[in-house]
Amino acid sequence: MPVKIFISSVQNELQSERRELAGYIRQDALLQKINAGYIEQVGTGTNDVINRCVSKGLQRPEFYQQEEFRVILWRRTGNETGNETGDETGNEIKMDLFVKQVIVSIGSQTLTARSIKEKLGLRGDDNFRKNYLTPALEGGYIAMLYPENPKRKGQAYYLTGKGLSVLKK
Repeated sequence: MPVKIFISSVQNELQSERRELAGYIRQDALLQKINAGYIEQVGTGTNDVINRCVSKGLQRPEFYQQEEFRVILWRRTGNETGNETGDETGNEIKMDLFVKQVIVSIGSQTLTARSIKEKLGLRGDDNFRKNYLTPALEGGYIAMLYPENPKRKGQAYYLTGKGLSVLKK
C-alpha cells in the first residue's frame, strides 16, 4: 500500500528548517531578489522591445534561439532616427548584428576568415561561417579577394561599397 504524505504534515516537521532558510535569504541580496519574484521578471524586456518597435511604426523584431541568442531589429530608411541603413534607392535593408560586427572588424583592411574570426573572439568555424561570414557575403557587404577560387588558401575578404557605406555611418 502506498504511503500518503500531506503537505501540512511536512510543513510542521520542517518548520525550523524553513525559519533558518528564511533568515539566510534575508541576509543575501541575490536570494532576496529571487525570492521577491525576480525570476518571473526575466524575459519581460522582450515584450518591451516589441512594444516600443511597434509603437514607433517599425516592423516587429525577430528573436531566434539557436546555437546562440539572436535579435534582428528592423529600422526605417532615411534619417528618422539617424541610425538606419538603406541602399541607393532608399529600400530598407535587414542589418544583422553579426554582419555589422564583420563589417566593423574588417574596416579598411583585407582580412582572412581566420583573422576576422579572431577579431570577433570566436572559435567555432561552422558558427562563424553560418552566422557571420556567409550572411555578410550574401548581403553584398563583403567580397572575396579571389572570387574565382573560393577555397583558396589565404582567401581574404574586403568591404564592398555597400559595406563601406555601413561602416561610415
